[in-house]
Amino acid sequence: MDDRKSPKKNQRASEHPPAEEITASVQPPAMQSKPRKPAAGTSFASSSLSTVTSQEAHVFLWDREAESFVSEHGEEVVVARIVERTSGDYNYWLIVTDEDGDFVSHKITSDMNPRWSPKTSSLTWNYFNNGIYDSWALQFTSAEAYDVFKRAFAQCQWETLHGAPFQKAKVGSLNLTASNV
Repeated sequence: MDDRKSPKKNQRASEHPPAEEITASVQPPAMQSKPRKPAAGTSFASSSLSTVTSQEAHVFLWDREAESFVSEHGEEVVVARIVERTSGDYNYWLIVTDEDGDFVSHKITSDMNPRWSPKTSSLTWNYFNNGIYDSWALQFTSAEAYDVFKRAFAQCQWETLHGAPFQKAKVGSLNLTASNV
């Protein structure tokens, strides 16, 4: 028998919200413009950096309260790019840019835990921000843009992990990488 009780069962009647609050919370809130959050990680102007790929996408940020991804820019299309910050040392960054400039800049590492969805042509990844992990998502505007970005990302992540050019990878390693893409 399980002696654990759910937190709701442990609440006293005086701790329950009034009925009007419960009813109000069932109604979906009106979408408000979210204040722009600063990009996680180091911020730098990426326009002068070598671009590996550049694709159009929609960007979403995980909202803990809503327990879902919410659009950061409504229907606006942003540009998702992979850039090489310093040439020759496999220092790649995922950059998201809108008409005001870069607003997401994350170093490509295995800690990102990238998740690819061909069904929705999207990429989700994690980042560590002020002691908490959060997630971003990019939904590419086409299957082709998704495929191009995914292949470039996989190559850059491989180079970062191994500290060597992708072209020098062993055939078995390339096949494994290609099957993951």
